[in-house]
Amino acid sequence: MKICFITQNYPPNPNCSGAEIDTYNIAHEFAAKGHQIQVIITGENNCEFKDGNIDIHRVAKAHQRIFDFFTKHLKISYFGSLENLMTSINISKKLKELTNNGKIDIIHMPDFGALGYYYLHNKKRKPVILKLHIPIFFQQKYNNQKLSFFFEFLKKINNRVTAHIEQYCIKKADKVISPSQFLANEIQKVCGKINIQVLPNAAKFENYKHQIKKHIPHPVVLCVSYISQYKGTDLLMEIALKTLKVMPDIIFRIIGKDTQIGAKKNSYLQYLEKKYKLKEHEKNIIFEGHHDQNYVKIALKEADILIHTSRMENHPLALLEAMGNGLPIICFAVGGNPEIVDDGENGILIEPYNIEKFSQALLALLKDKETLTKLSKACLQKAEQFSIKTHVKKLRAIYKDVLSIHGKKQSKN
Repeated sequence: MKICFITQNYPPNPNCSGAEIDTYNIAHEFAAKGHQIQVIITGENNCEFKDGNIDIHRVAKAHQRIFDFFTKHLKISYFGSLENLMTSINISKKLKELTNNGKIDIIHMPDFGALGYYYLHNKKRKPVILKLHIPIFFQQKYNNQKLSFFFEFLKKINNRVTAHIEQYCIKKADKVISPSQFLANEIQKVCGKINIQVLPNAAKFENYKHQIKKHIPHPVVLCVSYISQYKGTDLLMEIALKTLKVMPDIIFRIIGKDTQIGAKKNSYLQYLEKKYKLKEHEKNIIFEGHHDQNYVKIALKEADILIHTSRMENHPLALLEAMGNGLPIICFAVGGNPEIVDDGENGILIEPYNIEKFSQALLALLKDKETLTKLSKACLQKAEQFSIKTHVKKLRAIYKDVLSIHGKKQSKN
């Protein structure tokens, strides 16, 4: 089978999100099974290179210098929808080129950014699988920032255009896949009763049993997430500060990329440092920046608990990786989290945004080695459901089914 994946970033690019790492893992698993794989990514310029036996095609983002000028010099950043629309033209051209060269049978693309918008307008095209991660239009309601009238006006226009083009892609794709039943239900409320197949995310797990420390001189609590309002880093700070009042020797490690806030795109981390006076707690609350998967794997081995404080989630890779490494999880019961974490079995679910209960659960678990061990064993057992090999086997069956239906439609026409 000749499969083309579309994504924005690709490892070892340090800006890769969980969704993009997911694409990387799936592409490599298919390539290992002998399938011919093309991957289209976006960047500053056009470029072709190889990742093993995978062909990578970097497509230039449209008018990058113009958009950078607005963002960096005029401090106006609400043109993302226009940039994505224009970039999708370049992606469509590359898809047509690869199709004409006989290199594509089926296309697998994400929902965010509507990267396949122009290609999906073509009547004569290859079948498209669209995977829901978290569409930008869905994220927007969880990013509430106070802006001036002018910037609020620009933001509303940008949000409406983004919602339109992303929803168009969802409706026009030959098959839509959602990692969680939660997101499938939410998208159907917006886009109508389209057929969405639920296929949980998967991860590559390390083959080792997590060791609960017998004596914890300095308990290590890990969070792997972007630093942003949407990801609840402010909630994490409140939890950490409340917990440190009771157990002052805890180390909170936060691995993830800083993001920007407001119309002027200021650092969200700097905003948090000022608001919570984090310089006074720099020995206990450590922001380590964005790192590759090897760094994260080592951090998972060194931690005692993984916490996740996102305001909304689909089916986060961070939880799967922690679970696959036997690391107990505490997170809010939002989005698709309850489809991964069984409360009291392989982790602890907290009422959304309840800082007090989250802190209490964290303290109780750190003091209870017996429960830590029990949760760790249950994590390893449940992780077997999210094996990358099982995921790809099911995905291959979906591809074959879509190709069969697409072939029948073409023969009728």
